Amino acid sequence: MNWQSTAPHAGTNISIIPYAIASTSKDNESGTSENKLNGGFDRRWALHRL
Repeated sequence: MNWQSTAPHAGTNISIIPYAIASTSKDNESGTSENKLNGGFDRRWALHRL
């Protein structure tokens, strides 16, 4: 394939992805329940040879 110009620079190869996780549990013998909520970020970056 012949292109008229070169491809543009890709820029940074960094991704930051937020996440949230929720869980709940119930103990029927004692009648208690527990709710949990967690959250955070997943960070990824690509390494490449120049």
